[in-house]
Amino acid sequence: MEPKFVGLIIGAIILWGLWAYLTRNKCTKCKSTKFVEVARQHIKSYVKKVRVSGGDRHGQIDTTQHDEYKISYECNECHHIWTKRVKESERL
Repeated sequence: MEPKFVGLIIGAIILWGLWAYLTRNKCTKCKSTKFVEVARQHIKSYVKKVRVSGGDRHGQIDTTQHDEYKISYECNECHHIWTKRVKESERL
């Protein structure tokens, strides 16, 4: 393997790790990453169908289930409770 390619792979891994560290959930008060989910409320749900336009599935219908939740978390450090809206999708 060429040294440039190895350096590129190492750089990509470092960037991925930094991105994962900076975007993870944190307490909005003390910034701790130690928390638990205390409540989950389902807000809405819908199914989306899209015709695929490329690849080996060209012309087929792709169906996806979308759900939106309001999730409450409690910090294990300062016991602050905060709420976050979360969207989840699943291919059917």
